[in-house]
Amino acid sequence: MTLSADGSERLKVAIAQREKATSRREPDGWPLDLEGNSDMYKTLLAALTATALSAGAAAAAPAVSQEPLDVATLNTITSQFGRLMELANKHDFKALHGMFWQSRSTLLVAKSAIPSEGNWAGFWGNDAVDQKLHDIGNSGPVVLEPDY
Repeated sequence: MTLSADGSERLKVAIAQREKATSRREPDGWPLDLEGNSDMYKTLLAALTATALSAGAAAAAPAVSQEPLDVATLNTITSQFGRLMELANKHDFKALHGMFWQSRSTLLVAKSAIPSEGNWAGFWGNDAVDQKLHDIGNSGPVVLEPDY
């Protein structure tokens, strides 16, 4: 495409008018003189680099999820939980007591039958845990089934 001298001049004027109409007034000192402030320039450069690298690493990460625990640990947990359900279903409170950590920091979270406690309550310490398990066991038939 060839423009005459007159057409070229009109094009320059049209571009200048458009730029003037669409330009915004920038705040004083804009654009920032980053080279005059080398610390800020370095910080900005480091932040942008870190962002770019982390985005690249996230994009390159495989979509395969891993279990947080190994198979042996999962089998141990499944076995212990099965034993807990078996003892609870038999109402063997003495054996259940032995399964819990013997500490006043032991915590059992269970449904509460007392309206002032809400739907769930925490029972701290072995005495409270033993009492809650007795209350649950003596309230009627209880059958626990695994959901895994």
